[in-house]
Amino acid sequence: MLVFFTATGFVLGWLLTRVLLAPALSRADGAALAAFVAAEQAEEAGDRASAETLRAEGSG
Repeated sequence: MLVFFTATGFVLGWLLTRVLLAPALSRADGAALAAFVAAEQAEEAGDRASAETLRAEGSG
């Protein structure tokens, strides 16, 4: 029983991590990338204050 529940727990933990955590991390990466792109555009437009704010949002 110990081997069965250990293996089952590991497989279920891995599966839930892949199903739930991977999309959440992907969304977070996309949001951070969007903030950094917006910061670069703001800096190119000469708005350094907005660029710094957007970089702070993107880094967490």
